[in-house]
Amino acid sequence: MRWWSDCTASWREKWASLRDERNYLREKLSSTQKSLDDATEIIETLKLEKQQLLEDFYPSNNQLHKYNSISTMKSTINPICSMKQETSQSGITESNADQDMCGM
Repeated sequence: MRWWSDCTASWREKWASLRDERNYLREKLSSTQKSLDDATEIIETLKLEKQQLLEDFYPSNNQLHKYNSISTMKSTINPICSMKQETSQSGITESNADQDMCGM
């Protein structure tokens, strides 16, 4: 009978340790799932913020491109205006449109 008592006591100890390990792993899984949910929420927030920043950036980038193209046009027009000024000083008349473009 003593053998049976020792056997059941050993069995209870093993199952108790397994139950404790199972409960520990359940808690760890639960905390890991919570961390995953939090990280997923942060990622979604950052994706939305990135999208919003890109939407804000592209119009300003287009505006910058517009200003760059205007300055390129001015650098192209300035030599033409210089030539027109030289010709007007030598007695050749300019049209009103040319005068407006060169700022005369």
